[in-house]
Amino acid sequence: MVADLSAFARTSDGEPGGCDIGEAVREAVRLASLRIADSAEVACEVGEGLWSSTIQQGRLVQVLLNLLLNAADAVQSTGRKGRIEVRGARRDGRIALQVEDDGPGLGAVVAAHLFEPFFTTKGNKGTGLGLTLSREYLERAGGTIEASQGRLGGALFSVELPGGVAPGTRTPPPSSAR
Repeated sequence: MVADLSAFARTSDGEPGGCDIGEAVREAVRLASLRIADSAEVACEVGEGLWSSTIQQGRLVQVLLNLLLNAADAVQSTGRKGRIEVRGARRDGRIALQVEDDGPGLGAVVAAHLFEPFFTTKGNKGTGLGLTLSREYLERAGGTIEASQGRLGGALFSVELPGGVAPGTRTPPPSSAR
């Protein structure tokens, strides 16, 4: 696991992007699985053939890993086994990803500061840099990230990236997930 994380951290911003969204989700869930296993059940619904040519796969794995671990911490704070859902689909030429949990949710004060450097709700357990770096990686790739209250009652993080065409294909395949 440490070797995997080290390889992702060494990804150079100068390298061309190219990301199989489904593979990035699977890798992030795999890396987070030990931390998540005791605190939440993870459900993934990610359409096939989702591709973004603007972000490096390692960077998206870092973003998703951060969101998954934050969700695991949130549901763990409730003292019960929770639920984390990851959804992905193509929408209007863009890739829409969501990571949602059924934890305590985001209060107005927390939501207002989530993406500020060094802001953390985890005390000395967190650095307050995960969401700040995640936003920066996504913005460099022409993407966005937003936080809101989810339908499960907890936090919902919505990521959007420019869609692309996988190498060797002419047109994006239709998305089965909506």
